Amino acid sequence: MTGRHGSHERPRGRIRALGVVLALVVVAALAVTGVTVLGGDRQSGVGTAGAPGGADPARITATTGGTSRPSGATTSCSSPTTVRVATTEAMARVVRELVDQGAAALDGACADYQVSTPDPATVLLQVSEDDAAAPDVWIPDSSLWVDRANAEAGTSTAPLTSDGDVAYSPLVLAVPGGLADRLAGDGNVAWGSLLSASVPVRVGDPGRDTSGMLALLTARSVVGDGAAAQKALGAAMIRLSRTSAPSDGQLFAASGTKLAVVFPTSEQAVASHLAAHPGARMRAVVPAEGTASFDYPFVQLPGRSPAVEAAGSRLRQALTSSEGTKALQVAGFRVGPDSSGPGLAGVPASPKVRAHPTAAAATGVLAAWDSVRTDMRMLAVIDVSGSMDHSAGDRTRIQLAAGSAAEAMQVFPPSSQVGLWEFSTHRGPGGQDWRELSPIERLDAVRSGKTHRDVILAAARGLPADTTGDTALYDTVLAAYRSVQHGYDPHRVNSVVILTDGWNDDPSGGLTLGALHQRLRQVADPHRPVVVITVAMGPTADTRALSKIAGWTQGEAFVAKDPRDIRTVFVEALLQRQCRPNCS
Repeated sequence: MTGRHGSHERPRGRIRALGVVLALVVVAALAVTGVTVLGGDRQSGVGTAGAPGGADPARITATTGGTSRPSGATTSCSSPTTVRVATTEAMARVVRELVDQGAAALDGACADYQVSTPDPATVLLQVSEDDAAAPDVWIPDSSLWVDRANAEAGTSTAPLTSDGDVAYSPLVLAVPGGLADRLAGDGNVAWGSLLSASVPVRVGDPGRDTSGMLALLTARSVVGDGAAAQKALGAAMIRLSRTSAPSDGQLFAASGTKLAVVFPTSEQAVASHLAAHPGARMRAVVPAEGTASFDYPFVQLPGRSPAVEAAGSRLRQALTSSEGTKALQVAGFRVGPDSSGPGLAGVPASPKVRAHPTAAAATGVLAAWDSVRTDMRMLAVIDVSGSMDHSAGDRTRIQLAAGSAAEAMQVFPPSSQVGLWEFSTHRGPGGQDWRELSPIERLDAVRSGKTHRDVILAAARGLPADTTGDTALYDTVLAAYRSVQHGYDPHRVNSVVILTDGWNDDPSGGLTLGALHQRLRQVADPHRPVVVITVAMGPTADTRALSKIAGWTQGEAFVAKDPRDIRTVFVEALLQRQCRPNCS
């Protein structure tokens, strides 16, 4: 079977198609951790008008006759029906306004609307687990949260259904202060601005912030499935994960300081921020390729009493009434997919909205994000046997491998810990088949005026001058595994990457494949998991053995049949995060 690059073969075993790897955008360092759904107390658009996040629910009673008073006040409604409403802070302010002012649609209602603003990931978890703390009415800022809740709940609970969207707002890039002149001056900004390091960019944590999730999904849909584009997206996710904010509320707060950055948010949030800060310099920009849209589905959770359902329906009627739509527009929302917005400079009256992402796409991106935020500790082990001097086009195999290693080192963030070995036969004292060129250390560590990244790059450039000997693959794999395990860091993903063009060929004997398997089983420690990623270079590599080695350690195996493809394959392998033991 051919891979995405045509010349790559996928051997049997645990070798996954590179196209699938990239389609999931899991292109970021060396091992996968499970997706962690995070809780919190802020949400997309939060903080733009000074409302505190995570406050206690606002208890508001809509009483018979349309008047409304805070809960506990004297009222003619003696036994109000409690309706728990979870939504964003911006939407919560509109709900409170309608109830407090006695919207006509609520006339005759006798309900205690308890409005809270948890982040959508918290509600998703409550709903998918059928938690008693789940709200009665949920108005998230994207139907993706509803889709994901249904996907995670499966058939164990009744599916959530929306009674329709009550508001909309396009995703924009907020460009504050002097960055507005630098980036938004020509009004023709592309999503590549989010991926490149040409301007300072931060995103909200996509696991809990809709702005961050929609931005990554949109960027992914724009760049497509090409190798170069996916590599750029993977590198950007590594970088962005190191500087992500809990929500865009924190990024708005920094927008008037030296810490100002470009960040994705909603048109409504920018409009709200500018209304609260008339002197603020900020532009909202819709990238040239189009954007995503926040929609606000009104969801009444199943299994509620008729009285709660009736009170919930009254609230939806209030939001979609003339009073409700006016309040939403004043707050900066759009009230229909084609309706006018708050009139921000830089945002078209009818911006181009791309296709709505799927729950599966969101799950893939969030899995990738969750994996890349864990720093890595990696040992790269490169074959320097005599066969690596064989020609591969206008360069030798070892020249291509060395160049690929250097390219990958440029992608890793400074906090990554990386080491480099070379191996063939008789490279060290006592007939040792491997030699350490650089120990595992943080790339930003400085010794003798040089960073560790510079040291590794220099060592990689010297590999082509060091080729000789045979290929003691199995002994080297075990030694590398034990070396990484010995220095195991529980706060990082610990891994070995092996690149070779041959098969185990050790004239002095050494381990057999079966013996290697037995030794790996003996030294394996579930409390100190180490994954091995193998990269087979050229048609003579023993892909069967390399696949087995990767599988035994819950790693991954890659192969480039044509050695000239090693640059792409090796970089993808180094960027690929793999499962720790016992993950699915």
